[in-house]
Amino acid sequence: MTTPDPQASLVAALDKLPPFGGVSFRGFEQPPNIPITSVAAALVPTTQNPLVATENGRVRAIAAFLHRTGRDLSIFSAAPTEQEVVIRPGTAWQQLLMVDVPGLTVPVLVLEELDLQNTPPGPVTWGETKADVAEMVRAVVGAGLRQPPVTLANPGKFVGPSPMQAVQPSTDG
Repeated sequence: MTTPDPQASLVAALDKLPPFGGVSFRGFEQPPNIPITSVAAALVPTTQNPLVATENGRVRAIAAFLHRTGRDLSIFSAAPTEQEVVIRPGTAWQQLLMVDVPGLTVPVLVLEELDLQNTPPGPVTWGETKADVAEMVRAVVGAGLRQPPVTLANPGKFVGPSPMQAVQPSTDG
């Protein structure tokens, strides 16, 4: 009898949840080194709350993820205030733009999940243009950073090295 792969079982369970089509954040100790086009190598926890992603302002570098297929876990979480959205392994991302936000010393790197399944257009909450996206990110991050500190249920959960791997160009002809 083979033992089921726990991550595969979790991903299968996540696939039963509705897709999340909004924005979430992840903090980085240093400016994120994420390739222009990349793929998530594993499950990646992110948060809808920029204050959680920055650990109450301790971390000054964050990335914003514009989701098509993320999964919002906050209703199942023991710490719903984390507002967790998980990135599933194998999802592809591309750098969209950098956004300067007052209060952060490093611009926010905005990544868009690539549409590999021909899903409907991105959610309107993203905005119609890159300028709209930049303004939305600036507003959400700015408002989040002005909030009172939050209790961090799991320090370090939403901060860490880049979970993305570069997409290698195909050598097929």
